[in-house]
Amino acid sequence: MCGSVLCLVVGLLSAAPPAGAVGGYGDVDPDAYFAPAVQWSVDNGILTGDDACFLPHAPITRAEAAVSLWDIQGRPAAPRHLFIDVGSDKSLNGAVSWMTASGITTGTSRRTFSPDALITRAQIGAFLHRLEGSPPAPPHRFTDVPSEWMHAPVSWMTAEGITTGVSAAQFAPRQTLTRAQLATFLYRYQGQPDVTVDPTTEQCCLRTSADTDPCGLAAELDWLVRLAEDWDSTVEIAVSVILHDGSEYSENADEHVPSASSVKPVWTAAAIDVAGLEAVAPLAPAALVRSDNYVAGNIIDLAGGIDAVNAWSKNVAGMQSTHLAHWRYGTTLAPRFTTGWPRTTTNDLAQFYARLHSGELLAPEATAQLADWLRATPRRLAYVQGAILDRLPESASTEALQKLGWLPGGADLASHTNAITGGALVPLPDGEWFAIALSTTNSAHYRRSIIWLGFAACRVYVLLVGGSTNDCVRPGDPPLQ
Repeated sequence: MCGSVLCLVVGLLSAAPPAGAVGGYGDVDPDAYFAPAVQWSVDNGILTGDDACFLPHAPITRAEAAVSLWDIQGRPAAPRHLFIDVGSDKSLNGAVSWMTASGITTGTSRRTFSPDALITRAQIGAFLHRLEGSPPAPPHRFTDVPSEWMHAPVSWMTAEGITTGVSAAQFAPRQTLTRAQLATFLYRYQGQPDVTVDPTTEQCCLRTSADTDPCGLAAELDWLVRLAEDWDSTVEIAVSVILHDGSEYSENADEHVPSASSVKPVWTAAAIDVAGLEAVAPLAPAALVRSDNYVAGNIIDLAGGIDAVNAWSKNVAGMQSTHLAHWRYGTTLAPRFTTGWPRTTTNDLAQFYARLHSGELLAPEATAQLADWLRATPRRLAYVQGAILDRLPESASTEALQKLGWLPGGADLASHTNAITGGALVPLPDGEWFAIALSTTNSAHYRRSIIWLGFAACRVYVLLVGGSTNDCVRPGDPPLQ
């Protein structure tokens, strides 16, 4: 099975160029520096888009780079390569065979090419330099090129006007290459042929702003809430979605809902910030992956107690309506200054995941470790645990961050029972993401609430990637109205 980006973009390489080219892509501004390159790339079938989206910021794999280089050379024939990990794709095999025979690549080892690995800016520079015959060039001006093998390709690319760097002093050699950057490098390598950029812009769901809704997401959330109420007349629904550009869509997002275990990642982040990653690491897998309530109490202690957790949630994470009142497992933990019942809002939860992913809450190492723990939580439905991710494509579910909390009938931790609250950070095929938080409370049909959580998250995902609206339905679901 190939990775999600590879499956998407290699498929796009062989697609026929759509009419309108750049004008047909809502995520390619006609005034962007890469617009002429994208137009040329699409006109010549090098890199094309999907419907109205070109995905300029999506990462490029070694396979995609190889096929693109082969395309601009007219797909010459070459003896079969000897790599064992390339698979059966004819275009990829042709490209890798040609690159090997031409001395452009020797693979990542004697027997592997690593087609699914992401390619860096320095690596594509080396490929292009070898394609040109490795000519000499005056030294480049960049201060961030550390390896000896990088200097000749970067110097040549600079001298030929193929790159101007990411700034006057930086080339960013280890930065993953994007689709826009690949198109630009290839376009400049070909001498920047004349192109006419179509200024027409069609709607691309991934291009959003705070005052527009090209995806129809607001209407979709409204329909999902009404659907849940149709399935269960007593249920109360709250949902929040934050897209990668910061735009927010929600229904009842500021309503207080029972937090239960959904905020354990918040406590863990607070404990890491206060006590350090090393102190938290022995406890976090049990608290987050297995949702052990007794260990969660130890994490609250590491963060400095309930009042300290509440202060961190508000002052650091910006969760204005998230409140831990007590934790009654093992030794009862109680606040000194706060009262009430444990609560949060879907707005707070979605914001937490968005800020965590963006690196606003913790140092990079701690952010990465907390993300790994949240990826290890249940992916598939097991009573409630995997409900949000249960209907997502495997590529998205595997990489998503998530944590749920639930209170069945008779629970005494909140004024609302038969409740499920959870949040997730879900990747999209173009390298972007969305944060989502959902809550169902006072449900008379708990099983329908579980179904709805997975269905709702799946519908949001499908809408954002432009897929079929029927992909999320399963046999035995309540009827759609």
